[in-house]
Amino acid sequence: MRDLSVSLHRLGAVRRESGEIAAATAEFEESLALARRRLEAFGETPQALRDLSVSLNKLEDVRRESGDLTAATAAFEESTALKRRLRNATGEA
Repeated sequence: MRDLSVSLHRLGAVRRESGEIAAATAEFEESLALARRRLEAFGETPQALRDLSVSLNKLEDVRRESGDLTAATAAFEESTALKRRLRNATGEA
């Protein structure tokens, strides 16, 4: 699942750079869904928390670019909460 998620990130990045924001959003949303499934399946491991946070950041970027600031803010807030959980779990700053 993680390999597919990373591939979707890369494909989304290429589509974003090509100006295909809607297609990039779809790739990032699929990647996000996989990250959520991994978190549910394997628990709150540092890797799973980080991957979910990164997926949310990518989605936040394209939502902001497309003008959907409400959805961008929601993704950013969730990502920030995950980063706090990760910091608390690992003790890293």
